[in-house]
Amino acid sequence: MGYKYEWFNYIVASVDILGQKSAFKEIKDKLILEVSPAKLQEISEKTIDIVERFRKSFFNYYKRYLRKTEVSEEYKAEYEKMIKEQEIKLKFFSDTIIISLAIKPNKFQAINIIHIPAILTSIGGMLLSMLYDRHSFRAGIELGIATELENKELENKDIYGPALIKAYCLENRIAKYPRIVIGSNLIEYLKFLSEGNPIINNQIKMDIERCKKIAKSCLSMIDTDFDGYPIFDYLGENFRNKILSKIEISQEIISGAYDFVKREHEYRKNSVQNEENKKLALKYLRLLNYFEKRL
Repeated sequence: MGYKYEWFNYIVASVDILGQKSAFKEIKDKLILEVSPAKLQEISEKTIDIVERFRKSFFNYYKRYLRKTEVSEEYKAEYEKMIKEQEIKLKFFSDTIIISLAIKPNKFQAINIIHIPAILTSIGGMLLSMLYDRHSFRAGIELGIATELENKELENKDIYGPALIKAYCLENRIAKYPRIVIGSNLIEYLKFLSEGNPIINNQIKMDIERCKKIAKSCLSMIDTDFDGYPIFDYLGENFRNKILSKIEISQEIISGAYDFVKREHEYRKNSVQNEENKKLALKYLRLLNYFEKRL
């Protein structure tokens, strides 16, 4: 008998950091001896440094959210154990980052469900931070079935399954400009929990109520964008009032992000009207519209 794969519901985010391919344009057809160390360092600062900053900052926001979440005495032991054994994973494929976490059975289901707002808000905080630093990304987040591929050599195993495919399709085909698109499975799951439905047999009432509260909070931070797709509303009232201080995003970062979006839109609009600038001008116009409707 072959390897027995364990299948679970996974929350998966596919994140595409924009502008990385153009940064590599100068060296994409060259070999190492054809490029000076100074040029490689310059390109590293435009590419690798940004990806590394995303990884470190994402984990910082994620940990802050979990640490600043208040839990009742009944949950404390399990909650602290979960934080120590944190199983969230980041994988990098060129300019794409895959964030994944299995929603596994637990004594208290709310311990698992709390990861959903932690991931949503951390990615929302990251988009604001990256815009403030004059970079951007688009993302898709979905809940679905997946498993880990067998690999004894790697501690951080690859995930595989519909959850990954759907998250990637949301990012690659639907997002189109810097925003965070939310999948239909995740929304339906949150609605199911928000109605007070149990997710396992014999789930205790206290745990059902806690899951209900978490799901309602998540749904309050999801809105419909101009084209009908659901997005994470990182400038919405609920996120700004309840989450920004929790993950330590300042008003200065929001203002700086807005200034960058305005400048980038103006620059692309007034630049040489080639196909690339036309596309970028439209993307930043849509992002500017999002900001101005909420600020």
